[in-house]
Amino acid sequence: MHLKDLAIDMFTSYENVAVLLSISINIVISILGIVPSVFLTAANLTVFGFWEGMGISFIGEVSGTAISFVLSRKGFRKLKDVRGFSNRKVQQLLKANSKDSFLLILFLRILPLIPSGLVTFIASIGKTSLLIF
Repeated sequence: MHLKDLAIDMFTSYENVAVLLSISINIVISILGIVPSVFLTAANLTVFGFWEGMGISFIGEVSGTAISFVLSRKGFRKLKDVRGFSNRKVQQLLKANSKDSFLLILFLRILPLIPSGLVTFIASIGKTSLLIF
């Protein structure tokens, strides 16, 4: 059984709290930063329909990303000076302010080959504010 099917079974079994379960799972996925959330979006679309499913997925993604950003900022800010962050794009994101930061984060999150958790993590230890993020 795939993760999508497990999520669908859970949402249909616990209809009264299915939306909260979906958002909570999305938050956990965002905090972990390495688990793709596509299965959860597919389950949301199947159980809740297109518009409601997309809305629930969006709320979960935004909430999870914001919480992940804050947790990373609190726990890992000192890592920005570590030698492993010497890549030019990483340094750009660490030092970017306001408009540049927003555009760079948007660009990096759209690229399918760059994990969004990594973008969140690097932005959180740099100068980017939560509002810009």
